Amino acid sequence: MLYRSNRLSEAEPLLARASRDAAGPGARGWALLNLGVCLQRQARDADAERATAEARGLLEEAGDVVGVATADLESGLRLLRQSRYRGCAATLEPVLATFRALGDDARAAELG
Repeated sequence: MLYRSNRLSEAEPLLARASRDAAGPGARGWALLNLGVCLQRQARDADAERATAEARGLLEEAGDVVGVATADLESGLRLLRQSRYRGCAATLEPVLATFRALGDDARAAELG
């Protein structure tokens, strides 16, 4: 609720704790991914990038294809906001292919 209501400074410590306390790499990965988005929304790009990269590794370890694609999506969008277009395209093209392969037409439509 805090995260969605843009009370990010209150949400951040709760997401950080969830990322430490969650059971298993998948749950920890999703908690870290949400923390990364929270940090990004606070314009803390370097911290967000670290959290997202760690989340991606955990989600990959858990075999969570959607989670990995979502982490890559967040990374690609961060590159876009930073006007790093080549890196953005290289990151988002595989994400689009993954969502299409999974039949997630809504998310694929958002990208392409």
